[in-house]
Amino acid sequence: MQREVKEEINVDIIEPKLIGIIENIYPFDGQIGHEYDFIYEAYCHHMAAEPGADHHRRIV
Repeated sequence: MQREVKEEINVDIIEPKLIGIIENIYPFDGQIGHEYDFIYEAYCHHMAAEPGADHHRRIV
């Protein structure tokens, strides 16, 4: 998970936690599409944190 996020959006995340899986079935180009979306909650280092502030941001 950490490697994929770093590769896609260049953000280092910590403590990823799976919070749900959503099944999605949908029409696409005259056929049926099917996917599973894995939803994670994680923390990342916040680049613009003020001095003395919590330097992590929660992302979902």
